[in-house]
Amino acid sequence: MEITTEQETIYNPITGEKLLVLESTAEVFKMEFSIEPHSEIAGEHIHPFQEQTVLVTKGELHCRIDGVDSVLRAGDSATVPAGARHFQWNPTDTEARAIEEYRPAGRIHNLFRVLFMLAQEGEINRKGIPKPLIGAAFMAEFKDTGRPSSIGLRLLFGLLAPVSRLLGYRETIRNYIEKFETADKRVPSSSYTFKPITLKMEKN
Repeated sequence: MEITTEQETIYNPITGEKLLVLESTAEVFKMEFSIEPHSEIAGEHIHPFQEQTVLVTKGELHCRIDGVDSVLRAGDSATVPAGARHFQWNPTDTEARAIEEYRPAGRIHNLFRVLFMLAQEGEINRKGIPKPLIGAAFMAEFKDTGRPSSIGLRLLFGLLAPVSRLLGYRETIRNYIEKFETADKRVPSSSYTFKPITLKMEKN
């Protein structure tokens, strides 16, 4: 996963998600999110302290927020309050795109980086969920940023956390983070703040 001064793009080959980073500061994480046809994100989850906004720019994005389903098309938007259960998927034959923002940003940038790196290295299942031992380490590291909604998954990862730590999985997660943060230091601090862009809404 390469970080450049022009842009940072990360890809999840399991879920078909791609993120183009538009802005990354302590206050806001902003990205262009795209998801391939007939794909879904890695399970319903919550962000305990971040509010998420979604503005669809292309295609059709299906969202579930606290159990309520909606269909967002180009020009439609939705807000996910902090702590709300949410899920996104694309059941159509065309790619869906959206501009998404998280406020405050917290550690969401590194959460996405690590999760997508795990996907690239074969450490998540076909539903996009990290395998149990490394998943326990991932959740322990990012519990302040993102958690699965599933009580079963939270219990499983919580029970496995001590074993995961003993086997070195928590260190693996932190090594990923250190790698990204070291790369960030080589990039000028302004590099993740981009000039405003004009969005073209593409109707189906």
